[in-house]
Amino acid sequence: MSKLLYLDNAATTKTAPEVVEAMLPYFTEKFGNPSSVYSFAAANKEVINQQRDAIAEMIGAKSNEIYFTGGGSESDNWALKCTAEAYANKGNHIITTKIEHHAILHTAEYLEKRGFEVTYLDVDEDGKVKLDDLKAAIRPTTILISVMFANNEIGTIQPIKEIGEIAHEHGILFHTDAVQAFGQLPINVDECHIDMLSASGHKFNGPKGIGIMYIRTGVKIRSFIHGGAQERKRRAGTENVPGIVGIGTAAKRAAANMEERTAKEREVRDYLIDRVLNEIPYCRLNGHRTDRLPNNANFSFQFVEGESLLIKLDMKGICGSSGSACTSGSLDPSHVLLAIGLPHEIAHGSLRLTLNEEIEKEDIDYVVDNLKEIVAEIKKRNLYLFDLWGYIPGSGPGGYWTQFVIPDGVLNLFETELGDRWLGMDNGEQDGRYVGSFAPRMYPLGTDRKQQYFNFQRHFQEMGDQLGNKMATLVSLNFGHYFLKEGVYTLIGAETAQGLPNSQIYYSFIRGAGKQYGVNWFGNASVWNRWGHKTYDSNATNIDDDYNSGGPLKGTSLGLLKRLIYTHLMYDCVAVGFEGAMRVDDKKLSPIGKIQQSAVKWVDKYGDPGTMYTPVALMTDFFSGWSFPRHLYSRQAYKVWGNLPYELPDYQTDAMLDILYPGYQDASYYKDERGFITPNPYGDIADCLMSDAPLWVLKQYPVLVIADELRPGQEINDKLNAYVHAGGHLVITAGSLKNMPDGIAGIRTGERTKVCTAPITYKGESFKERAPYTLAELIYPASATVLQKSNELPAAIELNAGKGKVTVLASPYGVTEQPQCELPVKVMEEKPLDKPYPILNHTKALMEDIFASVQLFETNPELSLVTCSRGNGEYTVLISNESWEPKVFSIGTKTGKIVSIKELPTDCSEMQAVGYTPKVMLNTSFGKNTAHTIAGGNVRIFRVRLDDKADVTVMPESTPVPNTTGRALVLRNILDVKEEILSRPTFFEHYDRVVIDWRYLHNREKKALKQEAGWLGRQKLKMTVDLTSGLNLYPDLRIVNNDPPFYQKSMEVMKGVIDKMEILGADELLISTQRTIENNYTMEQFYASLKESFQVLSDYAAKKNIRLLLRQSVARTPDTIEGLQKLVGEVNRPNFTLTPALSLLLNNEAGLDADLNRLKQMEIKDILISAPEKDIHDQLWNTNAPIYKSDKATLIRKILAAFPQANYIMDGLYASQDEEYLDGKAMDEFVTKNNHLCGKNY
Repeated sequence: MSKLLYLDNAATTKTAPEVVEAMLPYFTEKFGNPSSVYSFAAANKEVINQQRDAIAEMIGAKSNEIYFTGGGSESDNWALKCTAEAYANKGNHIITTKIEHHAILHTAEYLEKRGFEVTYLDVDEDGKVKLDDLKAAIRPTTILISVMFANNEIGTIQPIKEIGEIAHEHGILFHTDAVQAFGQLPINVDECHIDMLSASGHKFNGPKGIGIMYIRTGVKIRSFIHGGAQERKRRAGTENVPGIVGIGTAAKRAAANMEERTAKEREVRDYLIDRVLNEIPYCRLNGHRTDRLPNNANFSFQFVEGESLLIKLDMKGICGSSGSACTSGSLDPSHVLLAIGLPHEIAHGSLRLTLNEEIEKEDIDYVVDNLKEIVAEIKKRNLYLFDLWGYIPGSGPGGYWTQFVIPDGVLNLFETELGDRWLGMDNGEQDGRYVGSFAPRMYPLGTDRKQQYFNFQRHFQEMGDQLGNKMATLVSLNFGHYFLKEGVYTLIGAETAQGLPNSQIYYSFIRGAGKQYGVNWFGNASVWNRWGHKTYDSNATNIDDDYNSGGPLKGTSLGLLKRLIYTHLMYDCVAVGFEGAMRVDDKKLSPIGKIQQSAVKWVDKYGDPGTMYTPVALMTDFFSGWSFPRHLYSRQAYKVWGNLPYELPDYQTDAMLDILYPGYQDASYYKDERGFITPNPYGDIADCLMSDAPLWVLKQYPVLVIADELRPGQEINDKLNAYVHAGGHLVITAGSLKNMPDGIAGIRTGERTKVCTAPITYKGESFKERAPYTLAELIYPASATVLQKSNELPAAIELNAGKGKVTVLASPYGVTEQPQCELPVKVMEEKPLDKPYPILNHTKALMEDIFASVQLFETNPELSLVTCSRGNGEYTVLISNESWEPKVFSIGTKTGKIVSIKELPTDCSEMQAVGYTPKVMLNTSFGKNTAHTIAGGNVRIFRVRLDDKADVTVMPESTPVPNTTGRALVLRNILDVKEEILSRPTFFEHYDRVVIDWRYLHNREKKALKQEAGWLGRQKLKMTVDLTSGLNLYPDLRIVNNDPPFYQKSMEVMKGVIDKMEILGADELLISTQRTIENNYTMEQFYASLKESFQVLSDYAAKKNIRLLLRQSVARTPDTIEGLQKLVGEVNRPNFTLTPALSLLLNNEAGLDADLNRLKQMEIKDILISAPEKDIHDQLWNTNAPIYKSDKATLIRKILAAFPQANYIMDGLYASQDEEYLDGKAMDEFVTKNNHLCGKNY
């Protein structure tokens, strides 16, 4: 190993030479025991006090408040255990955070087992404690708050002064673990109201095995180690004089150079962070960007396992960490990264680099350059698939085409042996088979698009159940979003060439889906086409126009195969390759195999091309089911979901794609291979999304084009408005705008539309349309600019709003509304596909300008161009020639100036092989590559650098936002839980739990529930069952034993529901009291029976790990918080807790403070969220009104603030999904205002 760069200084630091020099005499010359009375030894007592003085001065303490320990872990243990013991008569409650060092967390767990109660505070996405949460967690019995000064993994600095003030105001002791902060940050214990502080010498260039504990005068904590009178009788054991001298010397050294040293560390740290974030795709910085330790940088890399990363870095002489060095032997992801919201798979790919003052920017260059290569390498290795060939569902056993059945035990073997490297069963082309074989035979055939989606999902859920629900898929149409939404797919790709659609649009959908769901994608090119397959085997039959026949002149040309594999490399694919025919007679590489081999060598030589530049997103409605106008699986044209006819919005989707990829509909219908990759006048710049895409995904794209009619909805309306205000450019037609309840940025459609015939003026030109066209009335602010006019009627307007802008086309869908070709359209080979509803000329002109506005490089528009960014103004540019004649080309830029262009040559030996061109083009002169021409069917790749004046349109960094947790939606009067979830495409953004009525289980057979549980479990959906509607005494259920036969029947029903909950995977049962008995039953009997019933049901449920939530209900006994508190105490079961109702708390405004005080004495895990409504006579008539309509916002915030850790059950009666969304939005605002949060990452 020629180079060693130590970047793990948070684990330990090098002992400074002057520290070692100061320590040495105390090993050999001045070795006396300081507790001895003779002068030789007693002199060491004074030396110890000198070190104590230096450390005290550093933190603004008194010398007699400093105690020497064996290290930070001992100090932390001392602070927690001895405080708990000393103050047990005052209280038994301790507050800490979820991101503390394990020295704190494990000690807290130890204390919990001995009767102490510990609250572990959540932190925000940067790892900071939320002060309102801290205040809310304080109880009368709280004796200690322990919060680390700065986090050892992600470096985030806590608001220590503010935390200390809160502790001081409440008379609570405050301890901080300052092991990482000591010597790196200025600390003053008085200013921060710190009562105890831990530090460790080896973290600031001192020796190991020595630490300090600061204990404020007056804090009555006892000795931690017994056996001697050392350290003023608080810490027994002979003093470690060399260690004490070492830590004192290190402290003086750290104090002397802190300002200069940390300034340099910050500069180098920021250089490291900027390079990594700009140059390595799919990574994020963990921790606060600025409020972090000067020397700490912590990254997460998607698709990378942290241990592999460390091993590869070590081979390069770079020492880093994947988290805390104290837990580096654990395979579990960092508890700190999980606490800030990172999912397990991303938390596993973390890297902590912590600097020292010796690290220079040149060292960082070495680290980042190697890190880029290592991350790229790890992403593409050590993964396993089981490839299913010829899988045809419904075919049964036997034959080449079959429905494969996995032998028992095989999947368990794969998962056990391969773990996370097992990607599942690879099963391809199934969306095409569904569209071709199943959808056209659906009954009823013409069911609406939502039901079409349900049918599609049901088909693939069954396939997943049979194949193990861990799969990779190769799509043969564009339904990748629907696959990945299922949550069982680990990898996705497309089969290109074959008899299949255009590769560019395939991957625009795949990239959009992969980015949204965090799934890798791969590239695959087929050797087949409609007329046979390419093979160089000696037994090839070479029969023309025979699909089953192969030969060197049949199937996909070598030219197209080469273009596809290099294009796929540019598409951010994690793997690329060909479908087959890699060898000749299984003896040597075929020309196809040589193309792949050459591509491998090209990557090894030139490295990762970078991240594909896709500044445009096209959006369709989630339930659209849009697919290519013609394709292999149907002889019919213009179909969605395989059987519904295109409507005008679907022709709009086709039209937008055709501007970007003109002629894409020709793919697989021409023997000259046109259409598989089309010329793209603006570059290959688009991804395709659906309307369920979360805002953090939209924010990645400078331009968002609504290329379909979006269904009406408040949520999508808010999302698009937020996108614009965040800096995006939204393009929308009147057909979608009319469905936006609030309009976009103050623009909305009016009631009127007008059929026009006049030419449209745009930028001084006149655009005449083929037929009359409709324009909607647009209502817009005076600040909007009219871009296009039909006479005086606006045809397109533009408005700046927030940081972004919106462009609105007054045409409903931007296409003609009367057929412009002979109908029906016929699908024929060697013929273009007629367009019945082509794009309007003025719409096309405007869209061309919008796409050109984000174009980065330009070349001959008859060629295809793909761009990847490598950071720092460097790009990889691929240019391919889709025709079989040579084309003139050059590379220009639309922004800045090109500083340099260097070709990255590819091997071109395939041009001399048989089969380079399709058979029909054999006599074409495809020419050769020169400085200014590109040969027919060929591809060329360049490294291009722009100057620093280039204005590249890039949206601000947008990191994944975690889905909401701890929130449940009550589903009422439902027939099918799964379809209720599927009908809400963004459900999991907002909820992780549903509440369903008990009758849903009671009326279903166990076998049906078991089958239903599979899909629900894979979605990680939590479930609660609600008995409240049934506890009505008559006619359904009763919870008191006033009539034994009816009571026993009720209890059996409720136990039966609990049994079925276990099958379904539900873990909570909402239950209520009931009305009192009118006759022959005393209140004493009522309460005794109520208590006994709840005890019996709680005990029965506990065996199945089910909790009972006692609902606060109106007009049921007891119905006051005081009465319910007493009842819960008397039932006295750990799985039986009270769930207060926000609506009833609001209804008792006069007694609210008393109710909240009682509730704070209880363990409140859930709150029912709805509002009360009263009639004109001030009488309560509804306890389930949506909260967004409530006028009691202040009181709602007050109630929610009292229970910051509680889960929320959205219990409103909602008239629509819009109302559900608006209530969730209101809830977000209440919680955000309480917690001072602005959002979350990951």
